[in-house]
Amino acid sequence: MIGHSEKHKKVVAFRVDRICGIPEVIKKESHPDPQEITIEKYVSDSYHMMTGDTTTVTLRFDSSVTDAIVDRFGQNLDITFFRKNECIAQVDVPINNAFFAWLFGFDGKVMISGPSQVKEQYIRLVSRAMARL
Repeated sequence: MIGHSEKHKKVVAFRVDRICGIPEVIKKESHPDPQEITIEKYVSDSYHMMTGDTTTVTLRFDSSVTDAIVDRFGQNLDITFFRKNECIAQVDVPINNAFFAWLFGFDGKVMISGPSQVKEQYIRLVSRAMARL
C-alpha cells in the first residue's frame, strides 16, 4: 500500500502484512496529493518496495534480454544497438541492493557501464558476498 508517512515526511510503501489491527479510515484528506509523484513513477523508481537515491545509470546488455529491460524501465526507453548482440540504455534507477539483485539475476547479460561509483558499489557488494562463500 502506498501512502504518505508522517514519520518519513514522504510517500512510502507500507507492507500490508505488517499493519497491525484495523486501520482507521480518515474521511477527510489528511495530506494533499504530492504533485511530483505518480503511481507509475513510484513503481518504476522502486524495486521490491525498496527505494534509494535515483541515479542515471548506463546499462550495457545482451540483446536477448531487451524485453526484460523494456518491461522494467518502460516503452519510452532509448535503446542503442552497440554491437551485433549488445545494446546500451540510460535508465534512472534507485541505487539499492534490490536493484543489484535484479541485475545479478541476468547472469552477466546486463552490466553497469557507468557511472563508476555505481559500478564500484556493485563490485563491493559482490565481493563481500563472495568472501562469505
